Amino acid sequence: MEILRSQVLTDTHNTDALKGGEEQQRLSVLPVWRDTPLFTDRERAALELTEAMVWLADIPCPTRFSPARPPSSARSNSPS
Repeated sequence: MEILRSQVLTDTHNTDALKGGEEQQRLSVLPVWRDTPLFTDRERAALELTEAMVWLADIPCPTRFSPARPPSSARSNSPS
């Protein structure tokens, strides 16, 4: 998992998390969160969602979309 891709951001967020009461052990194992029992089900859901959004952001999106068309069966049954 590579959500934060900047050393500066990682350091800043780790420092903020520690100041906010987060445990160093949990921060250390964050890259392998699936393999540790240190996160609750709710935290795991948030991590899964965050990862999915990051991966979706990396997928190219077309700049032009085709207009929606009804299925061919609906077109053939419509009156001319």
